[in-house]
Amino acid sequence: MRSADPSKAEAVGGRIRFQAPRKRFKALRDEAATTSRHDTVALVEGEEGYALALGDQSKSRDACLLKAELERLGGLEKRAEYKERYQTPLWPLCQSLPEVVVNVNKIASLLGEAFTEAPLPSVFSLASVLARDAGPALAKDSLDVLVHGLVQAVSSKDADTASAAARALDYVFKYCASHLLEGLAETGWPSHCRRHYASLLGAPTDDARLLGARALARLIRRAHDDNAVEAHVGNVCSSVAQRQTKHVASGLAHFVVELSLGIRGRLHTRARSALLPCVAKAPADVLQEVLQRIMDATRPGDDIEPLWSLCVDLPETIPRDRALATLACVVRWRRGRLLTPRLRDGAADDAALPHSLALSRSNQLRALLDAEPVSPESMQLLDACVLGASASAVGPLTRLCNER
Repeated sequence: MRSADPSKAEAVGGRIRFQAPRKRFKALRDEAATTSRHDTVALVEGEEGYALALGDQSKSRDACLLKAELERLGGLEKRAEYKERYQTPLWPLCQSLPEVVVNVNKIASLLGEAFTEAPLPSVFSLASVLARDAGPALAKDSLDVLVHGLVQAVSSKDADTASAAARALDYVFKYCASHLLEGLAETGWPSHCRRHYASLLGAPTDDARLLGARALARLIRRAHDDNAVEAHVGNVCSSVAQRQTKHVASGLAHFVVELSLGIRGRLHTRARSALLPCVAKAPADVLQEVLQRIMDATRPGDDIEPLWSLCVDLPETIPRDRALATLACVVRWRRGRLLTPRLRDGAADDAALPHSLALSRSNQLRALLDAEPVSPESMQLLDACVLGASASAVGPLTRLCNER
């Protein structure tokens, strides 16, 4: 009889309770979107990682992180399938770094096939370490087999398998980015990674779609050309709009949000490159979900200012009805929160939204409404203003509505 996995247990009221998959996935979604959590010391950045993993051998030309990782896992994994699918076939191929470089394509193919047929949460670090050891030497076909195996594992219904595979995919994307991003600037698609978009963004569960979107967003951020990123997001949005399904639309929303958000509730410097093509080409329900999630994740003051500036001054290439509907969605959020300071406990000003910033935004909105002819979309925007003004007896937005 198999015993329960103690790594999935938590202490509750002095007793042990095993977490349901839904609860483990919730903890996974709440993790910071960084790769600072390492599965093994071999992935610590710089020389420190080599020193921690290899000890006295770290300065040797033959020092091999993959061999050290196999040794580490050999002391932890006692399952027969690990010995059969990973330890036995890989050990002869990685006795030194030169051997890993020579056999890198065979190793990558073995790992990719094993991840598809026998995914074990602990073994995905092998892909990460292989990418660090010899990622640039991987041939296209072998890299594709390795990425395919990881992509399949990310869609697993087991939270531990999905999260471990997603972290490994992050590292493979990091160390093999130059290969995977080929063609992005010329065609708007990463030619060696395009076939995996449907699997990552259209996975059967929302948790898997979130993990896939995070991995893809980190890869695309490694492109240095903002115009290439903007063109790529536009291509993804157009493809989804042409063949929209519920799962893929949800994955697209995750992808744009992950590209747009930075750290600590701020927008990323690439936010405009992700949001502008989304406003122009994404299905309306996807755009609304993206805007809502971005505003929910940021503060209404300076942190969200790049989004407000984009929506209030969209380029003329965006259809006017779509531009006004986008602005109305932003104005309507939390009953005009981006334009209405909330004063509590007798405070003179709103720490999250200074009065001067709210006044500036209201003046921009007033100028836009004055120049806009009467249309169903402009009336929808005015209705959003009225809804926001009803949340406060005084304020810039209230005065704007009274003037109307």
